[in-house]
Amino acid sequence: MKILFFYRGAESFGIEYLSAVLTQAGHRTELIYDPGLDNNFYVSTGLLKRLNVPKKLVRKAKDFSPDLVAFSSITNLYPYVKDMARALKAELKVPTVIGGIHPTVLPELVLQEDCFDIVCRGEGEYALLELADRLEKGEDITDIENLWVKDGQGVIHKNEQRPLIQDLDALPFPDKDLFYRNGAFWRNVSIMTGRGCPYHCTFCVNSFYHQMNTRRERMVRRRSVDSVIQELKLYKRKYRPKTVNFQDDTFSVDIDWLEEFADKYAAEINIPFQCNVHPMTVSREIVKALKRAGCRSVCMGIQSGNYELRKMVLKRPGTNERIIEAGRLIKEAGIQLVTEYIFGLPDETPERMWESVTLNRQIGADNTSTFVFYPFPGTALADYCVRKGLLDAETVEEINNGFGSYHTTLLIKHPHRDFAMNMASLLPLFSRLPPFLSDRYLKKLCSREHGLLARALGLIGVPFMNTWQAKERIQDLIHMTWRLFAS
Repeated sequence: MKILFFYRGAESFGIEYLSAVLTQAGHRTELIYDPGLDNNFYVSTGLLKRLNVPKKLVRKAKDFSPDLVAFSSITNLYPYVKDMARALKAELKVPTVIGGIHPTVLPELVLQEDCFDIVCRGEGEYALLELADRLEKGEDITDIENLWVKDGQGVIHKNEQRPLIQDLDALPFPDKDLFYRNGAFWRNVSIMTGRGCPYHCTFCVNSFYHQMNTRRERMVRRRSVDSVIQELKLYKRKYRPKTVNFQDDTFSVDIDWLEEFADKYAAEINIPFQCNVHPMTVSREIVKALKRAGCRSVCMGIQSGNYELRKMVLKRPGTNERIIEAGRLIKEAGIQLVTEYIFGLPDETPERMWESVTLNRQIGADNTSTFVFYPFPGTALADYCVRKGLLDAETVEEINNGFGSYHTTLLIKHPHRDFAMNMASLLPLFSRLPPFLSDRYLKKLCSREHGLLARALGLIGVPFMNTWQAKERIQDLIHMTWRLFAS
């Protein structure tokens, strides 16, 4: 059976794993890929829509002549996924299935669209394989676990969740060739060593996944070190990457795993890498292991410099002193430190926002990434905003349809909207300036209406969010554009 995937703007681990499981079972897969040049979440402009080639993607889909079309969608990709689904449904007349966090949270809303027949909720590897096998045999598909299936009469069959995949080593390595030949990555290779996050941050979609875990299964699962090393050896031969990016939500949760990884990675891979850490998982032993392995940069989410806001609203543990100590350990080890903050949070005042500036200065971050608070569907903080009257029904509907992004759009009714938008735009740039310049001009600029100057300075500051990743992203954008028009 032939399964066609669609994705936009970046590599998708979910699709890569789905493709690997399907091809291992004898099915054929293909990807049509949209670089998303007109909206990369930092810049959205109609001028670049001329570089979009939806008709070319539809022609490629028709040439492949699939038996099933599959989509994966985060919230802010949903409008583009829906448009492509409509175009493909009109031309191909085959079943369509969509997975990812957005349809997982909002399956009934997604199935109202006539371009989607099936929603996959949660992990999709074995659900999609069972779907493909049954379709190929002409068997009934309405009782497959993890799938909500809309039948010919419009009735939705809501099936139970299957157990989480506990043995991740049993999965084949992800099919990265799908994205590599479309230029989605080039000099950098990304990998995940596990699934799940131990924390319940209210702004994060992981808070919804914890709610889904009604069986109380083990959420945080880790592959063996040997499996990870074997996968990286494969990529080292095939793609010859200059850097590795570990995309796990929290890479530093297990010191025993990390100690084994450090020795084997340094001996057998020896490529500079970046990873994500939570401040509460940073210790001297963790940092030593990261340094020994060859870690060049870590990204540490802080989200707010105000302790009460973190504790009461975001449900993130840890004092400012603990965060400063984590930053000190990372910096002393000679590892580049990237910090992350969110502005425009509910209950956040300008004074609380400025505490993020102060804390960031105390930490001495090398780069600073900033986001605008986006109330993702299903998250505890989105529900909090509804209860507090910060989101009306019309705005909730816009969010459910994927409007905006966490870089450009503050959708809640915030009394200090302009200050928050300006702070998110300007902090990455101003965090690189001497404190006397930052103190003198940043607060003054943030107090103005969010306008052209703030947006322009914000674009200048984008590379300072993470200089390593910014360089790689620019290379990838050039590469994927060339691949698109050369094919």
